[in-house]
Amino acid sequence: MGEGILSPTRILKRKVETQLRDFEIEDLESVVEILRMNMKEYVIRHYGEWKEDPLRFSIRISSKHIRLLEKKREIIGFYWVEPRKDFLELLEIHVAPPHQRKGLGREMMKEVEQWAQENGFEEIRLWVFQENPAVSFYERLGYRVLSEDFLRSRLRMVKNLSLIGQ
Repeated sequence: MGEGILSPTRILKRKVETQLRDFEIEDLESVVEILRMNMKEYVIRHYGEWKEDPLRFSIRISSKHIRLLEKKREIIGFYWVEPRKDFLELLEIHVAPPHQRKGLGREMMKEVEQWAQENGFEEIRLWVFQENPAVSFYERLGYRVLSEDFLRSRLRMVKNLSLIGQ
């Protein structure tokens, strides 16, 4: 990403130091593996099958909007955003299962929100499967349900950043 939208790299201070860095094409399979671990079950349940080739293609063309979370040079999480006209879309945010429930997702969300504010976005929006435990995670961070998709399987959630600190 170097000159991508999400620079500069910030260090997340945890018990074991982690680092956010830009996605490089060599990281593709690590990102796909984390998605597979976290999302395959949901995708099969709702859409019938899991397809990785279209996923790889999407990641390749949007890679300037992906940041990786590393611990000791191992990719343990990532987030993927897409700027829209009136808001920032959070397409994906994941922490690999062995590293979940340690505050890393919350730290990445802070990074996303800070970047969005610094770049003039007043809202962040995302989609999440209704039965995904991440729904309560987002609610704790101040996101609210805006709507649900036509299949009633996913929730559209939003956070108004202009209300932060008021």
